[in-house]
Amino acid sequence: MAEEEKMALSVTPACAREAGDASGGRSISGPEGARDWKPSNGQWRLASVMMNPAAAGLSVAEKATLAGISERSCKRYLADPRFREWVAGLFRQGVFDEIAPILDAAQRVARVATKDGFNDRRMLLEMAGLVETTVNQRHSGEVKGHGPVQYVIIEALEECGAVEPGGD
Repeated sequence: MAEEEKMALSVTPACAREAGDASGGRSISGPEGARDWKPSNGQWRLASVMMNPAAAGLSVAEKATLAGISERSCKRYLADPRFREWVAGLFRQGVFDEIAPILDAAQRVARVATKDGFNDRRMLLEMAGLVETTVNQRHSGEVKGHGPVQYVIIEALEECGAVEPGGD
């Protein structure tokens, strides 16, 4: 990995905290019976590396190096379900922070009771899983010297033996 790429990937814990703490600064309750959990500075650094899309293909050792922690600590953090849950929360919050203005704009346009708001209303309903858009596509037209497209396709399929001749 080039030195400038390493520099672009490295993030300090303070920068990661500015990006947003999914726990809201609170301790995170662990699995049943576990005491409350707070991320360490090393975990913050590892989380900031993991949140960077440029680090997606890196090995555990490379991520550990960028986070300034040992490979053993990195593996221990990654095996901890509380850490994984916390990083997933950070990721969800980061995604939401980026798309919230877009969704707000779509909702404003969707509220307009004219045809202008139709696509935005459809998009919001699709995202909510309430509507599924289907596309019915039909091939038509002529292939020069051969006739309608659907017949040319059928003839080609018959020639290669993919369908029985004379069948639909």
